[in-house]
Amino acid sequence: MVIKLNGVTSVGNGGDGIRIEGDVELEGNNIHTANNGGQGINIIKHAGLMKQFGLPTDTDPKELAELLIAVRNAPNEEKQKVIENNSLWGKFSVGALNSTTLISNLINIASNPQTMQVVASLLK
Repeated sequence: MVIKLNGVTSVGNGGDGIRIEGDVELEGNNIHTANNGGQGINIIKHAGLMKQFGLPTDTDPKELAELLIAVRNAPNEEKQKVIENNSLWGKFSVGALNSTTLISNLINIASNPQTMQVVASLLK
């Protein structure tokens, strides 16, 4: 889907100037963002997928793909350590899920035979 913006000003808010969640393309003219608390324009691809996984929507898809591959390749007794030692862990543990549920979800996702399809989509 293509989102077209023309003549948009976003100045001085506490977050991103313009935040769009979804697998979209942006066409823009005459856009002005300044002094915002986040990025000027932030397109969060795979937001729906992240929500399905119970992860923050701003999770970096490539970092998640790398984590899932590492968890998938780790011996069963090491999977939890792989997650907890990953740079994303601090971001994940701040979310609404408790850490036990989150670790279990990530291990289940990584163990699922369809994971490589998910990983491939995250790496795009």
